[in-house]
Amino acid sequence: MALRGVLGIGNLPAYCAFQLGGSVLGVFAARGLWGDRVTMVHGGLLQPGAGWGDSLVVVAGELLSTAAPLWVLAAMTARPRPRSTPWVVRPRSRY
Repeated sequence: MALRGVLGIGNLPAYCAFQLGGSVLGVFAARGLWGDRVTMVHGGLLQPGAGWGDSLVVVAGELLSTAAPLWVLAAMTARPRPRSTPWVVRPRSRY
């Protein structure tokens, strides 16, 4: 958002801090609601598959799997809109 000019560079640190704070508060809320059961979710824990144990590889995979959809969304909602923009992201007419 900062690169596209939607979010001012001066607001970027606060935005990041509030995003991180919101996720931490969410963890505390889950812990408050469900207690220690939150940390006992071993069967539902997502873990990297075989050959993906290196932390750097996992982080790179997460970055790419987040960046790709965001890049597509940014490209499809750019002004002027490319002809390939799906009808889903076009504003509806006021009829």
